[in-house]
Amino acid sequence: MSETRDEDQNIEKVGGIPVRSAVEEFSSDEMLVCNHCGRKVPPNRLDCLYCGKRIELADDQKERVRPIVRQPEDGERGYSIVAFPSDVTSVESLVNVVAECSRLDLETAQKLIAGTSAVPFARGGDREVVESAARAFDGVGANTRVFSDEKFLVGEPQIRIKGIFEFDDGQIALIRFGTDELIVLGEEEVVMIVEGSSFETRLESKVKHKRKGTEKLLDESETAQEDMVLDLYFADSPVGCRIVPTGFDFSYLEDRKAISTTENMALTKDFLTRRFPNAVMDDGYRTLRSAISEIWGYGTSETTAAMKHRGFGSFERKKVFTRNNHEQFLRYSRLQWFWRHGETGAKDETQE
Repeated sequence: MSETRDEDQNIEKVGGIPVRSAVEEFSSDEMLVCNHCGRKVPPNRLDCLYCGKRIELADDQKERVRPIVRQPEDGERGYSIVAFPSDVTSVESLVNVVAECSRLDLETAQKLIAGTSAVPFARGGDREVVESAARAFDGVGANTRVFSDEKFLVGEPQIRIKGIFEFDDGQIALIRFGTDELIVLGEEEVVMIVEGSSFETRLESKVKHKRKGTEKLLDESETAQEDMVLDLYFADSPVGCRIVPTGFDFSYLEDRKAISTTENMALTKDFLTRRFPNAVMDDGYRTLRSAISEIWGYGTSETTAAMKHRGFGSFERKKVFTRNNHEQFLRYSRLQWFWRHGETGAKDETQE
């Protein structure tokens, strides 16, 4: 993205939007005063720089504080600020505030705000800081809500579908994976379809360890797989049905069935949108994935196992490192349902 500079005001811009300086400077009026030690601290934090205690804010101060939202520690409960960007009334101001509070580069903040899907603007482990940042976003034209991690029900997987059955009268049913149960659907029952992708990369390495503590890489390989995913939602639950190409029977397509699974998934998407004409279609994930990953990162795991002994004190060890977007896309997909159909749940999302 090109950079320009406003000649009259000498303000650096990216994509026509003013960029804040990397080093924030605040006027005396903007500074906060710690209630415990009496020192002045910048308005981008709620804890005192000097004594470390939480600053007690007056009502007028709450409206202008823009705290930095820090990612939760491992095992710590997180809170996400989510928003539907099409409701934004002041894009330029919001880009700068989101970039400032979430520590995003300007281009990433722009990408999140420019989309037409519900997205996360920040995620942190300190609920008070998160809610304060949400007020700052709303103060410059956003319409945000705060969701705790539990809200997304990541421990409850989508209902996996293995096929589609068409009745003689034209009605269809989804065939549930594992049980062959039929979920018979009327035209109005599917309220939303979310298109996305599921990917996983796998890095395997074999390392030889020697007696003196040295090691030698013997072999290394990397594989990657990415598949199109379709999530179907009903009006009464954030747990939807999921279609993935692995294990899915495309025989319902009959003579329209293509050779590649990619084509068959595209045909399935078209089939479902025709059968459920009133369902909202959201296909923004692929475009937004890189930006969303700055807020909701990828899942990773690493396993190590001894393989073979090579003489006294020498052995080979196999390491496997995986990286995937499974939880990230599940959050994104369910967020679209919450924003459009989960009004009852969305009003009390920060309650414990």
